[in-house]
Amino acid sequence: MSTYRYWQNIVNKFIGYSKRNFTIYGLPAWHEEAGTINVICIRNNDENSFNDVIRNNDILIVIENRPSDSFRLYEYEVTADPSRKKPGIAHLCEGAYNSYVVRPHRWIAGRTALCQDTGEVRVFRTNSQGKIMHYEWGYFGINVHDTGGFWNSSLGCIILEDLKLYRDEFKPLLLRAKEIHKKLGLNFSLFVINHKTLKTL
Repeated sequence: MSTYRYWQNIVNKFIGYSKRNFTIYGLPAWHEEAGTINVICIRNNDENSFNDVIRNNDILIVIENRPSDSFRLYEYEVTADPSRKKPGIAHLCEGAYNSYVVRPHRWIAGRTALCQDTGEVRVFRTNSQGKIMHYEWGYFGINVHDTGGFWNSSLGCIILEDLKLYRDEFKPLLLRAKEIHKKLGLNFSLFVINHKTLKTL
């Protein structure tokens, strides 16, 4: 099985898994149209974890459908965990979310990101000791973006560790895909898969 078909198969199985576990929003799907992208985050820590323990050890995989050479796979070191224990901080739950568009993070020019504007995601919130208080669905601004120049900046978003790689590769990739998704009327789907779940798919 090719790398492309492997990840397509994983995502399709994960969509079914998410439906069964009620951790799905909208109509997330694997896209094959030229110029579209598929975005997968693999969380390597337990879901209730913080980025001040083992930093940036999660993986963001982006598969771009390209008419000229079939596809390209990009891989980035990220954190899907909030930076520290802070009362009420949000943790993005495992799930399949058709909830994203491309625009500047916090509307700051130049900080192109995947932004949670078109649908809900599921989070849980922890207290100052890191204990889970409650779960909820909603619009929380859980985006995928750069570090903003900070060492450990996440307040619940997915953060790319390498600023140069963000500027040279990830940002242009999003800007390319933005026009195609807009033309096709497609939101961006984000698939957040815990490493323990990945082993079962």
